[in-house]
Amino acid sequence: MIGRKTALKAMIGLTCATALAGCADAPAADQVAPIDVPASHAKLVAVITEGRAAEQMGDRSALENAGTRLVAMKARPIGGSANLADRWQPVDEVLPPMRGRVQGPGYRVAELATGETDTFQEIFYGIEETQVSVSGLGDYTINILDDDGQSRFCDNQTVCRFTPDVTARYRIEIRNQGEAGTYIFVVD
Repeated sequence: MIGRKTALKAMIGLTCATALAGCADAPAADQVAPIDVPASHAKLVAVITEGRAAEQMGDRSALENAGTRLVAMKARPIGGSANLADRWQPVDEVLPPMRGRVQGPGYRVAELATGETDTFQEIFYGIEETQVSVSGLGDYTINILDDDGQSRFCDNQTVCRFTPDVTARYRIEIRNQGEAGTYIFVVD
């Protein structure tokens, strides 16, 4: 019989590997070469995956560790996604948000059925490079559209780096063309 920590580590390793496996697919001939998943995104996905696994296993210590790491990474939920750091840390130990970059890293964890699209808005600051990525068990892509609804950035990509011309609110669409499942969207 394997121990609880060994089972948790195995579950985390498998989930992380599966969640990030789709990010390195080769592009179609008419697409731009793929960008590697930024290390900061991979670390954030790993922390969220570890926390979700700890939550399922009832491992309070690992859950609190994941919550503390989310706070330390300055990651905040996006577009109504649950605040995992608040949920995973003990109530008396919730740390105030740390200040850093104006936008700071953020994440969104949601479920999407096959063929569904999740749409939310985010403000991107002009003349500041931004990276976004989506990982999960489905076949997810990101589209970022401006006010006119025209694709401006990240047209059907899983990882994208871009610099908006102006500070504005943009519509983000996460599409799932594969199996139903959970996705994790990360922006820095």
